Amino acid sequence: MVFYPQRLVFFVVAFTLATTAVAPNPSCPAGKFRQYGQCSPCAAGTYSHAGDSSCTPCSPGTFSTGGAAQCSRCPNGSISPEGAESCHQCPSGTIPASNAKSCSTCPRGTAPNQDSSACVPIPPQCSAGSFLKDGHCEPCPAGKYSLADAMSCTDCPAGTFSTGGAAQCSRCPNGAISGAGAQSCTQCPGGSIPASNGKSCSTCPRGTAPNQDSSACVPTAPQCPAGKFSSDGRCQPCPAGTFSREPGSTSCEECPEDTYSASGATSCQHCEPGHGCGRRSPPGQCKPKGCKPGHHKWLGLCLPCPRDTYEDGGRCKPCQHGLSSPPGSTTCHPSPSHRVKQPRSQTALTCNMPGFMQCRIATGSSAYECIDTQNTLDSCGGCVAFDGDKPGLNNNGRDCSVIEHANAVRCSKGRCVVESCRGDFEVSEDKESCVKSLRGVPRFHHHEV
Repeated sequence: MVFYPQRLVFFVVAFTLATTAVAPNPSCPAGKFRQYGQCSPCAAGTYSHAGDSSCTPCSPGTFSTGGAAQCSRCPNGSISPEGAESCHQCPSGTIPASNAKSCSTCPRGTAPNQDSSACVPIPPQCSAGSFLKDGHCEPCPAGKYSLADAMSCTDCPAGTFSTGGAAQCSRCPNGAISGAGAQSCTQCPGGSIPASNGKSCSTCPRGTAPNQDSSACVPTAPQCPAGKFSSDGRCQPCPAGTFSREPGSTSCEECPEDTYSASGATSCQHCEPGHGCGRRSPPGQCKPKGCKPGHHKWLGLCLPCPRDTYEDGGRCKPCQHGLSSPPGSTTCHPSPSHRVKQPRSQTALTCNMPGFMQCRIATGSSAYECIDTQNTLDSCGGCVAFDGDKPGLNNNGRDCSVIEHANAVRCSKGRCVVESCRGDFEVSEDKESCVKSLRGVPRFHHHEV
Protein backbone atom coordinates (compact mmCIF):
# COMPACT_ATOMS: atom_id res chain seq x y z
CA MET A 1 0.00 0.00 0.00
CA VAL A 2 1.35 3.39 -1.02
CA PHE A 3 0.81 6.24 1.52
CA TYR A 4 0.27 9.76 0.17
CA PRO A 5 0.78 12.36 2.91
CA GLN A 6 -0.52 15.20 0.74
CA ARG A 7 -3.98 13.58 0.43
CA LEU A 8 -4.28 13.05 4.20
CA VAL A 9 -3.70 16.70 4.87
CA PHE A 10 -6.33 17.60 2.28
CA PHE A 11 -9.01 15.42 3.88
CA VAL A 12 -8.31 16.75 7.38
CA VAL A 13 -8.58 20.34 6.22
CA ALA A 14 -11.74 19.61 4.21
CA PHE A 15 -13.43 17.83 7.14
CA THR A 16 -12.63 20.68 9.47
CA LEU A 17 -14.08 23.25 7.11
CA ALA A 18 -17.21 21.19 6.49
CA THR A 19 -17.81 20.69 10.16
CA THR A 20 -17.44 24.39 10.87
CA ALA A 21 -19.83 25.37 8.05
CA VAL A 22 -22.87 23.20 9.02
CA ALA A 23 -22.80 23.43 12.86
CA PRO A 24 -26.19 25.03 13.94
CA ASN A 25 -26.65 27.99 16.38
CA PRO A 26 -27.67 27.03 19.97
CA SER A 27 -31.63 27.04 20.40
CA CYS A 28 -33.50 29.46 22.80
CA PRO A 29 -35.77 28.18 25.62
CA ALA A 30 -39.56 28.66 25.69
CA GLY A 31 -40.59 32.27 26.17
CA LYS A 32 -37.55 33.58 24.30
CA PHE A 33 -36.35 33.96 20.72
CA ARG A 34 -32.93 34.53 19.04
CA GLN A 35 -32.21 38.07 18.14
CA TYR A 36 -28.78 39.29 17.01
CA GLY A 37 -27.22 35.99 17.97
CA GLN A 38 -28.76 36.14 21.48
CA CYS A 39 -31.97 34.80 23.18
CA SER A 40 -34.35 37.62 24.06
CA PRO A 41 -37.68 37.31 26.03
CA CYS A 42 -40.94 37.50 24.14
CA ALA A 43 -42.81 40.80 24.51
CA ALA A 44 -46.05 41.08 26.54
CA GLY A 45 -49.00 39.79 24.52
CA THR A 46 -46.85 37.11 22.79
CA TYR A 47 -45.34 33.71 23.59
CA SER A 48 -42.88 31.16 22.16
CA HIS A 49 -42.07 27.49 22.48
CA ALA A 50 -38.51 26.25 23.00
CA GLY A 51 -36.44 26.64 19.84
CA ASP A 52 -38.89 29.06 18.19
CA SER A 53 -37.11 31.68 16.17
CA SER A 54 -39.88 34.23 16.83
CA CYS A 55 -42.75 34.97 19.26
CA THR A 56 -46.43 34.39 18.44
CA PRO A 57 -49.23 36.87 19.42
CA CYS A 58 -51.71 35.63 22.07
CA SER A 59 -55.07 34.67 20.60
CA PRO A 60 -58.30 36.58 21.58
CA GLY A 61 -59.48 35.69 25.09
CA THR A 62 -55.89 35.19 26.32
CA PHE A 63 -53.04 37.42 27.45
CA SER A 64 -49.39 37.37 28.55
CA THR A 65 -47.18 39.72 30.54
CA GLY A 66 -43.85 39.07 28.76
CA GLY A 67 -41.41 36.14 28.48
CA ALA A 68 -44.34 33.76 28.36
CA ALA A 69 -44.09 30.16 27.23
CA GLN A 70 -47.88 30.25 26.74
CA CYS A 71 -50.75 32.72 27.06
CA SER A 72 -53.17 32.69 30.03
CA ARG A 73 -56.95 32.56 29.62
CA CYS A 74 -58.85 35.68 30.63
CA PRO A 75 -60.87 35.38 33.89
CA ASN A 76 -64.57 34.52 33.54
CA GLY A 77 -66.55 37.46 32.26
CA SER A 78 -63.48 39.11 30.68
CA ILE A 79 -62.34 39.56 27.05
CA SER A 80 -59.16 40.53 25.18
CA PRO A 81 -58.14 41.17 21.56
CA GLU A 82 -55.29 39.34 19.82
CA GLY A 83 -51.88 40.05 21.36
CA ALA A 84 -53.34 41.44 24.58
CA GLU A 85 -51.25 42.21 27.62
CA SER A 86 -54.36 42.16 29.90
CA CYS A 87 -58.12 41.45 29.89
CA HIS A 88 -61.18 43.70 30.29
CA GLN A 89 -64.31 42.83 32.32
CA CYS A 90 -67.57 42.75 30.36
CA PRO A 91 -70.16 45.37 31.51
CA SER A 92 -73.00 44.35 33.83
CA GLY A 93 -75.70 42.35 32.06
CA THR A 94 -73.30 41.00 29.39
CA ILE A 95 -71.03 37.98 28.92
CA PRO A 96 -68.03 37.32 26.63
CA ALA A 97 -69.03 36.57 23.01
CA SER A 98 -67.89 33.39 21.31
CA ASN A 99 -65.01 35.27 19.64
CA ALA A 100 -63.70 36.08 23.16
CA LYS A 101 -62.87 39.63 22.12
CA SER A 102 -66.29 41.31 22.47
CA CYS A 103 -69.24 41.21 24.94
CA SER A 104 -72.84 40.11 24.25
CA THR A 105 -75.89 41.50 26.11
CA CYS A 106 -78.08 38.87 27.83
CA PRO A 107 -81.61 38.57 26.37
CA ARG A 108 -84.63 39.98 28.25
CA GLY A 109 -85.58 37.83 31.23
CA THR A 110 -82.05 36.49 31.63
CA ALA A 111 -78.89 37.64 33.40
CA PRO A 112 -75.25 36.51 33.66
CA ASN A 113 -74.78 33.53 35.94
CA GLN A 114 -72.50 33.66 38.95
CA ASP A 115 -69.21 33.43 36.95
CA SER A 116 -70.58 35.45 33.99
CA SER A 117 -69.96 32.53 31.66
CA ALA A 118 -73.55 32.24 30.43
CA CYS A 119 -76.97 33.98 30.48
CA VAL A 120 -79.52 32.18 32.66
CA PRO A 121 -83.21 32.91 33.48
CA ILE A 122 -83.68 35.47 36.28
CA PRO A 123 -85.03 33.64 39.37
CA PRO A 124 -88.20 34.94 41.15
CA GLN A 125 -87.91 37.07 44.31
CA CYS A 126 -88.92 34.75 47.15
CA SER A 127 -90.54 36.23 50.26
CA ALA A 128 -89.40 35.56 53.81
CA GLY A 129 -90.33 32.04 54.89
CA SER A 130 -89.63 30.57 51.43
CA PHE A 131 -86.61 29.73 49.26
CA LEU A 132 -85.73 29.29 45.58
CA LYS A 133 -85.78 25.74 44.29
CA ASP A 134 -85.66 24.75 40.60
CA GLY A 135 -86.68 28.27 39.61
CA HIS A 136 -89.69 28.33 41.96
CA CYS A 137 -90.31 29.64 45.48
CA GLU A 138 -91.19 26.96 48.01
CA PRO A 139 -92.05 27.36 51.73
CA CYS A 140 -89.42 26.45 54.27
CA PRO A 141 -90.14 23.12 55.97
CA ALA A 142 -90.98 22.91 59.68
CA GLY A 143 -87.97 23.50 61.90
CA LYS A 144 -86.43 26.03 59.47
CA TYR A 145 -86.82 29.68 58.52
CA SER A 146 -85.60 32.12 55.86
CA LEU A 147 -85.31 35.80 55.12
CA ALA A 148 -86.46 37.34 51.83
CA ASP A 149 -84.68 36.30 48.58
CA ALA A 150 -83.13 33.26 50.25
CA MET A 151 -81.65 30.45 48.21
CA SER A 152 -82.04 28.05 51.14
CA CYS A 153 -83.62 27.80 54.60
CA THR A 154 -81.78 27.86 57.93
CA ASP A 155 -82.34 25.54 60.90
CA CYS A 156 -84.09 27.11 63.90
CA PRO A 157 -81.58 27.51 66.75
CA ALA A 158 -81.91 25.54 69.99
CA GLY A 159 -84.69 26.80 72.23
CA THR A 160 -86.87 27.78 69.27
CA PHE A 161 -89.14 26.04 66.74
CA SER A 162 -91.17 26.63 63.59
CA THR A 163 -94.12 24.87 61.97
CA GLY A 164 -93.28 25.59 58.31
CA GLY A 165 -93.14 28.63 56.05
CA ALA A 166 -91.62 30.65 58.89
CA ALA A 167 -89.87 33.99 58.45
CA GLN A 168 -88.52 33.58 61.96
CA CYS A 169 -88.55 30.93 64.66
CA SER A 170 -90.71 31.13 67.80
CA ARG A 171 -89.27 30.82 71.28
CA CYS A 172 -90.25 27.73 73.21
CA PRO A 173 -92.80 28.33 76.00
CA ASN A 174 -91.45 28.81 79.50
CA GLY A 175 -90.20 25.53 80.90
CA ALA A 176 -89.76 23.90 77.46
CA ILE A 177 -86.68 23.09 75.33
CA SER A 178 -85.79 22.14 71.75
CA GLY A 179 -82.77 21.21 69.69
CA ALA A 180 -81.66 22.93 66.49
CA GLY A 181 -84.14 22.55 63.62
CA ALA A 182 -87.02 21.62 65.96
CA GLN A 183 -90.62 21.50 64.82
CA SER A 184 -91.95 21.63 68.41
CA CYS A 185 -90.75 21.99 72.00
CA THR A 186 -90.61 19.50 74.88
CA GLN A 187 -91.56 20.41 78.45
CA CYS A 188 -88.85 19.91 81.07
CA PRO A 189 -89.72 17.26 83.67
CA GLY A 190 -90.84 18.26 87.16
CA GLY A 191 -88.16 19.81 89.33
CA SER A 192 -86.10 21.10 86.40
CA ILE A 193 -85.87 24.20 84.19
CA PRO A 194 -84.39 24.82 80.71
CA ALA A 195 -80.61 25.14 80.68
CA SER A 196 -78.94 28.22 79.20
CA ASN A 197 -78.31 26.36 75.91
CA GLY A 198 -82.08 26.02 75.40
CA LYS A 199 -81.81 22.36 74.38
CA SER A 200 -81.45 20.55 77.72
CA CYS A 201 -83.01 20.70 81.21
CA SER A 202 -81.24 21.41 84.50
CA THR A 203 -82.43 19.93 87.80
CA CYS A 204 -83.06 22.52 90.52
CA PRO A 205 -80.65 22.25 93.49
CA ARG A 206 -81.81 20.82 96.80
CA GLY A 207 -84.06 23.21 98.68
CA THR A 208 -85.25 24.93 95.52
CA ALA A 209 -87.94 24.30 92.93
CA PRO A 210 -89.04 25.80 89.61
CA ASN A 211 -90.95 29.05 89.95
CA GLN A 212 -94.45 29.48 88.54
CA ASP A 213 -93.35 29.79 84.89
CA SER A 214 -90.41 27.34 85.24
CA SER A 215 -87.95 30.05 84.24
CA ALA A 216 -85.81 29.85 87.40
CA CYS A 217 -85.21 27.79 90.53
CA VAL A 218 -86.39 29.53 93.72
CA PRO A 219 -86.24 28.53 97.40
CA THR A 220 -88.92 26.00 98.26
CA ALA A 221 -91.77 27.54 100.28
CA PRO A 222 -92.66 25.83 103.56
CA GLN A 223 -95.96 23.93 103.76
CA CYS A 224 -97.93 26.54 105.68
CA PRO A 225 -101.16 25.45 107.43
CA ALA A 226 -104.58 26.82 106.47
CA GLY A 227 -105.00 30.42 107.58
CA LYS A 228 -101.38 31.22 106.73
CA PHE A 229 -99.36 31.85 103.58
CA SER A 230 -95.75 32.05 102.45
CA SER A 231 -94.26 34.47 99.92
CA ASP A 232 -90.64 34.68 101.11
CA GLY A 233 -90.01 31.23 102.58
CA ARG A 234 -91.69 32.04 105.90
CA CYS A 235 -95.23 31.27 107.05
CA GLN A 236 -97.30 34.31 107.99
CA PRO A 237 -100.93 34.57 109.13
CA CYS A 238 -103.40 35.94 106.61
CA PRO A 239 -104.18 39.61 107.41
CA ALA A 240 -107.58 40.54 108.83
CA GLY A 241 -110.18 40.65 106.06
CA THR A 242 -108.52 37.77 104.19
CA PHE A 243 -108.33 33.99 104.55
CA SER A 244 -106.75 30.79 103.16
CA ARG A 245 -108.59 27.48 103.14
CA GLU A 246 -105.88 25.08 102.01
CA PRO A 247 -102.44 24.28 103.49
CA GLY A 248 -99.44 25.41 101.44
CA SER A 249 -101.02 28.67 100.22
CA THR A 250 -98.72 31.32 98.79
CA SER A 251 -101.36 34.08 99.07
CA CYS A 252 -104.62 34.86 100.86
CA GLU A 253 -108.06 35.56 99.40
CA GLU A 254 -110.11 38.67 100.17
CA CYS A 255 -113.33 38.33 102.15
CA PRO A 256 -116.26 39.29 99.89
CA GLU A 257 -118.73 42.08 100.65
CA ASP A 258 -120.82 41.71 103.84
CA THR A 259 -118.29 39.26 105.34
CA TYR A 260 -115.27 39.73 107.63
CA SER A 261 -112.38 37.81 109.17
CA ALA A 262 -109.73 38.15 111.84
CA SER A 263 -106.02 37.57 111.22
CA GLY A 264 -105.12 33.96 110.41
CA ALA A 265 -108.66 33.03 109.32
CA THR A 266 -109.50 29.95 107.27
CA SER A 267 -112.88 31.38 106.21
CA CYS A 268 -114.96 34.57 106.39
CA GLN A 269 -117.89 35.24 108.72
CA HIS A 270 -121.18 36.77 107.52
CA CYS A 271 -122.52 39.95 109.09
CA GLU A 272 -125.74 39.48 111.07
CA PRO A 273 -129.00 40.00 109.14
CA GLY A 274 -129.60 43.62 108.21
CA HIS A 275 -125.94 44.51 108.56
CA GLY A 276 -123.15 44.74 106.01
CA CYS A 277 -119.56 45.76 105.32
CA GLY A 278 -117.14 46.21 102.43
CA ARG A 279 -114.66 43.75 100.95
CA ARG A 280 -111.59 42.76 103.01
CA SER A 281 -113.21 43.89 106.27
CA PRO A 282 -111.79 43.05 109.72
CA PRO A 283 -114.11 42.26 112.67
CA GLY A 284 -116.26 45.10 113.97
CA GLN A 285 -116.92 46.66 110.58
CA CYS A 286 -120.49 45.37 110.11
CA LYS A 287 -122.98 48.27 110.20
CA PRO A 288 -126.78 48.31 109.93
CA LYS A 289 -127.86 48.37 106.31
CA GLY A 290 -130.68 50.66 105.19
CA CYS A 291 -133.28 49.26 102.83
CA LYS A 292 -133.49 50.60 99.31
CA PRO A 293 -136.25 53.14 98.50
CA GLY A 294 -139.77 51.70 98.56
CA HIS A 295 -138.82 49.02 101.11
CA HIS A 296 -139.02 48.68 104.88
CA LYS A 297 -137.25 46.52 107.40
CA TRP A 298 -139.07 43.62 109.04
CA LEU A 299 -137.29 41.11 111.29
CA GLY A 300 -133.95 42.19 109.83
CA LEU A 301 -135.15 41.74 106.25
CA CYS A 302 -135.91 44.41 103.66
CA LEU A 303 -139.39 43.96 102.16
CA PRO A 304 -141.23 46.10 99.58
CA CYS A 305 -144.03 48.31 100.87
CA PRO A 306 -147.44 46.74 99.99
CA ARG A 307 -149.71 47.97 97.21
CA ASP A 308 -151.40 51.35 97.81
CA THR A 309 -148.75 52.35 100.36
CA TYR A 310 -145.53 54.34 100.04
CA GLU A 311 -142.22 54.31 101.89
CA ASP A 312 -141.39 57.38 103.96
CA GLY A 313 -138.42 57.40 106.33
CA GLY A 314 -138.17 53.61 106.29
CA ARG A 315 -141.87 53.10 107.12
CA CYS A 316 -144.79 52.19 104.86
CA LYS A 317 -147.68 54.67 104.96
CA PRO A 318 -151.11 54.30 103.30
CA CYS A 319 -151.98 56.37 100.24
CA GLN A 320 -154.62 59.08 100.72
CA HIS A 321 -158.13 58.77 99.32
CA GLY A 322 -158.11 58.86 95.52
CA LEU A 323 -154.43 57.87 95.28
CA SER A 324 -152.82 54.47 94.68
CA SER A 325 -149.38 52.87 94.21
CA PRO A 326 -147.82 49.54 93.16
CA PRO A 327 -145.72 47.52 95.67
CA GLY A 328 -142.31 49.02 96.48
CA SER A 329 -143.35 52.64 95.86
CA THR A 330 -142.04 55.83 97.42
CA THR A 331 -144.99 57.98 96.31
CA CYS A 332 -148.69 57.65 95.61
CA HIS A 333 -150.29 58.75 92.36
CA PRO A 334 -153.84 59.77 91.46
CA SER A 335 -156.00 56.79 90.59
CA PRO A 336 -156.86 56.56 86.86
CA SER A 337 -160.19 58.01 85.89
CA HIS A 338 -162.80 55.30 85.55
CA ARG A 339 -164.86 57.28 83.13
CA VAL A 340 -165.27 55.35 79.88
CA LYS A 341 -165.87 56.81 76.45
CA GLN A 342 -169.55 56.28 75.60
CA PRO A 343 -171.36 56.00 72.26
CA ARG A 344 -173.10 59.20 71.16
CA SER A 345 -176.48 57.48 71.56
CA GLN A 346 -175.82 56.95 75.29
CA THR A 347 -174.39 60.39 76.00
CA ALA A 348 -176.36 62.59 78.38
CA LEU A 349 -177.14 65.75 76.48
CA THR A 350 -178.39 67.55 79.57
CA CYS A 351 -177.41 67.28 83.24
CA ASN A 352 -180.21 67.90 85.69
CA MET A 353 -178.43 66.56 88.83
CA PRO A 354 -177.08 69.13 91.31
CA GLY A 355 -173.27 69.57 91.08
CA PHE A 356 -173.01 67.75 87.74
CA MET A 357 -171.91 69.41 84.50
CA GLN A 358 -172.00 68.45 80.84
CA CYS A 359 -168.31 67.81 79.84
CA ARG A 360 -166.70 66.57 76.66
CA ILE A 361 -165.57 62.92 76.73
CA ALA A 362 -161.79 62.29 76.59
CA THR A 363 -159.71 61.25 73.55
CA GLY A 364 -161.10 63.84 71.19
CA SER A 365 -164.70 62.56 70.92
CA SER A 366 -167.42 65.05 70.10
CA ALA A 367 -169.73 63.35 72.62
CA TYR A 368 -170.37 64.62 76.16
CA GLU A 369 -171.07 63.14 79.57
CA CYS A 370 -172.20 64.35 82.97
CA ILE A 371 -169.48 64.68 85.65
CA ASP A 372 -169.64 65.47 89.37
CA THR A 373 -167.34 68.47 89.22
CA GLN A 374 -167.65 68.99 92.96
CA ASN A 375 -165.73 65.81 93.86
CA THR A 376 -164.06 64.42 90.70
CA LEU A 377 -160.25 64.66 91.02
CA ASP A 378 -159.43 65.29 87.34
CA SER A 379 -162.41 67.64 86.70
CA CYS A 380 -162.62 69.62 89.90
CA GLY A 381 -164.79 72.75 89.79
CA GLY A 382 -165.62 72.35 86.12
CA CYS A 383 -164.76 70.51 82.90
CA VAL A 384 -161.14 69.97 81.83
CA ALA A 385 -159.96 69.52 78.22
CA PHE A 386 -158.30 66.12 77.60
CA ASP A 387 -155.71 64.80 75.13
CA GLY A 388 -154.96 68.16 73.55
CA ASP A 389 -158.64 69.03 72.90
CA LYS A 390 -159.38 72.66 72.33
CA PRO A 391 -161.26 74.24 75.23
CA GLY A 392 -164.86 73.07 75.06
CA LEU A 393 -168.03 73.49 76.95
CA ASN A 394 -167.46 74.83 80.49
CA ASN A 395 -163.69 74.08 80.44
CA ASN A 396 -163.05 76.01 83.63
CA GLY A 397 -162.19 73.09 85.94
CA ARG A 398 -158.82 71.89 87.31
CA ASP A 399 -157.07 68.51 87.20
CA CYS A 400 -155.94 68.08 90.81
CA SER A 401 -153.89 64.98 89.98
CA VAL A 402 -151.16 67.02 88.25
CA ILE A 403 -150.37 69.43 91.10
CA GLU A 404 -146.55 69.46 91.28
CA HIS A 405 -144.92 67.83 94.34
CA ALA A 406 -148.33 66.82 95.77
CA ASN A 407 -148.30 63.49 97.58
CA ALA A 408 -152.01 63.35 98.57
CA VAL A 409 -154.74 65.56 97.10
CA ARG A 410 -158.53 65.49 96.74
CA CYS A 411 -161.37 67.46 95.17
CA SER A 412 -163.76 68.91 97.75
CA LYS A 413 -166.67 71.23 96.94
CA GLY A 414 -165.23 71.95 93.50
CA ARG A 415 -161.79 72.95 94.83
CA CYS A 416 -158.44 71.05 94.87
CA VAL A 417 -157.26 70.43 98.42
CA VAL A 418 -153.63 69.32 98.91
CA GLU A 419 -153.28 67.13 102.01
CA SER A 420 -149.52 66.35 101.91
CA CYS A 421 -146.43 67.11 99.80
CA ARG A 422 -143.36 65.13 98.84
CA GLY A 423 -139.76 65.74 99.87
CA ASP A 424 -138.88 69.14 101.33
CA PHE A 425 -142.14 70.76 100.17
CA GLU A 426 -145.12 71.70 102.35
CA VAL A 427 -148.78 72.58 101.79
CA SER A 428 -149.39 76.21 100.84
CA GLU A 429 -151.59 78.45 102.98
CA ASP A 430 -154.47 78.25 100.50
CA LYS A 431 -154.03 74.44 100.47
CA GLU A 432 -154.07 74.37 96.64
CA SER A 433 -150.35 73.78 95.96
CA CYS A 434 -147.01 72.67 97.43
CA VAL A 435 -144.33 75.23 98.29
CA LYS A 436 -140.69 74.90 99.35
CA SER A 437 -140.42 74.24 103.07
CA LEU A 438 -138.78 77.11 104.93
CA ARG A 439 -137.13 74.64 107.27
CA GLY A 440 -135.73 72.60 104.39
CA VAL A 441 -136.74 69.44 106.25
CA PRO A 442 -138.92 66.83 104.47
CA ARG A 443 -142.21 66.44 106.32
CA PHE A 444 -145.95 65.98 105.73
CA HIS A 445 -148.58 68.59 106.67
CA HIS A 446 -152.18 67.48 106.98
CA HIS A 447 -155.14 69.85 106.80
CA GLU A 448 -158.82 69.33 107.12
CA VAL A 449 -161.43 71.20 105.15
